[in-house]
Amino acid sequence: IPIARHPSELMVPGFANATIVLLGTFDPNAFVPDALAQGKVISRKEAERVKFETLVRGQIVHFRLSWGELLVGPDRFHIGTTEAPYVRICDFATKALNDLPTKSVVTAFGINLECHFNLGSIESRDALGRKLAPPKAWGGWGDIILGNMYGNHKENPKHGGMVLVQMRQQFA
Repeated sequence: IPIARHPSELMVPGFANATIVLLGTFDPNAFVPDALAQGKVISRKEAERVKFETLVRGQIVHFRLSWGELLVGPDRFHIGTTEAPYVRICDFATKALNDLPTKSVVTAFGINLECHFNLGSIESRDALGRKLAPPKAWGGWGDIILGNMYGNHKENPKHGGMVLVQMRQQFA
């Protein structure tokens, strides 16, 4: 997921993670590797290569695929990957829920994308931070952050401030 720092250059994240989290009612037994292979959600070869983290029949199935990780419990379905193409997790979830003979009910869902960028310098990081979360909006604490931003970075490069951008769209 490259982004432009300047029109002449792109920034590529040092790390990215995409997840889909579904809440509702799920039967973890329906999402074991053999069932996923039988339903053609994953290949038989992929099913044989999974690395189990946790398997408690009827309670939790948690394993790693070559490209991602699946965790299913009675009330949660979580699929994630750190490898592009990230749309693969959407395809996986859609196929697993629509093509497998389960009685899954989805009541809520979230799509998460986490990216970590190295901006090259403390000054660049602070400039972006001032644009996304202006310190003056934070009152006295913002004044302290601004003072640290314009102070000696060698003495205090890890000053407080924005560390996360979270966006949500409400559904009617």
